[in-house]
Amino acid sequence: VLLVGVAVNIRIYERCPFIESENSYVGIMAKIVDYIVEKLDARVIFIPFEMGLTGHDDRFIAKEIFKKIENKDRIKLIENEYGPEEMKGMLGVFDLFIGCRFHSVVFSTSMMVPTVVIAWSHKYYETMKMLGQERYVCHYKKMSLPELKNMIEHALSRRKEIKEELKAKLEDVRKSALENAELVRDLL
Repeated sequence: VLLVGVAVNIRIYERCPFIESENSYVGIMAKIVDYIVEKLDARVIFIPFEMGLTGHDDRFIAKEIFKKIENKDRIKLIENEYGPEEMKGMLGVFDLFIGCRFHSVVFSTSMMVPTVVIAWSHKYYETMKMLGQERYVCHYKKMSLPELKNMIEHALSRRKEIKEELKAKLEDVRKSALENAELVRDLL
């Protein structure tokens, strides 16, 4: 059974229009999760990255999406708060990750997990481009169910290749960071 992680974003929810009294983000996310469960025979785990302190809480959006999902028995909502190391470790177990939070995307790709991104800022695309994964990014204003299905299916069909691509790119990033650190050291 495939294990798919999802990090939703309350800020995207706040930016999306309501269509026939339903938030478009909630509607599409519920449909894509049902698709993942039904057609891909997967389990889905929602992991919150922003919780409570600012009045913004991703768990609220996860619950709103959960209400619309038909296959609730294959869904888990993470309610507890975890530290960065624990979050990163959790993301490493997924076969696929859908990230709407920037740090979730950084964590999942650093754990070499194929990742589909729903972006609201240029930094998502730039990060995925640096990793050679830009084909798996869609902007929330343009996202559609067919587009997300295609990205998910493509990423799953290339899981092994994506893991290898991420591994190689991350090694390049690490080497570059070390070279930059040496340059700074030499300047001091």
